[in-house]
Amino acid sequence: MSKSFRPVKEVWGESISEFVNIATLGDLLTSIAQEIGCEFFQSPYLNMEVFWIQDGYAFFEYIQDENKFNLQRAQELFPNENKGDLESLISNMQSLARIWYKSLESDGSIRFYMD
Repeated sequence: MSKSFRPVKEVWGESISEFVNIATLGDLLTSIAQEIGCEFFQSPYLNMEVFWIQDGYAFFEYIQDENKFNLQRAQELFPNENKGDLESLISNMQSLARIWYKSLESDGSIRFYMD
């Protein structure tokens, strides 16, 4: 049986503060991944949650499309969340999308850590 052992270098990208809970953020990322039709997973990682999206390129295209990723759509998904908090989250994600492109893995996937 073959086993591997190697160090891993992680480079943390630019973060945003979000004022929605982690479950809501995870549900938002899930809805995006489902809408763009790509694989994803969310799981605990130390004291955080990790969210992996297979097609990071499609994810970034989606969040930069204001016709698809906007406050109205977010409010439909999360009617009990504060409107201002959702608006800030969406605006921050859209403004950082170009910077976050640098965090794509070589296979085009993207990982987010939520704490």
